[in-house]
Amino acid sequence: MTNNWSTAYPSQLFIILPKPVPVLMTIDRVHQEPVHHARSCEVMLVGLSPNCLTMITHLSLPISNHYSLAFTCDFDNDRMSIRGNVVCKERKHEQEHVEYQYTVKFILTPQQKAMLTSRLNIQLTKACPHYSKMMNTYNQCFLYNPDPALAQVQWFG
Repeated sequence: MTNNWSTAYPSQLFIILPKPVPVLMTIDRVHQEPVHHARSCEVMLVGLSPNCLTMITHLSLPISNHYSLAFTCDFDNDRMSIRGNVVCKERKHEQEHVEYQYTVKFILTPQQKAMLTSRLNIQLTKACPHYSKMMNTYNQCFLYNPDPALAQVQWFG
């Protein structure tokens, strides 16, 4: 299954991060079965929209298997875990190797939303002066929109 943002989520507010953020990804569940903790790898968080993360990795997951993923984000001394399901996969060629871009639907508590947006704002405003303006628009949609149905993204299953 291959989708891209322009066709899959035309009404979504989507922000491409000015600098990719490394995140630890763990495959939690395949067909409802536990997976050994060694099934973890570092991925690069490259974009976000309300209730979705977009990341790039060399790992290929068959998303028809309904993978449930966990992400651990380290921001200085703060660590937060995000859980979600893959809803979109796109294969990309970067020079001589293949990368996969995944979009993951997640649901966060208001406290987790505030922490994620705050930490990303601090980390990324240094990389891009215009990032704070984008983040203000994003926060209006992200922090004050607790209903995941309004994200217009469908869960698998």
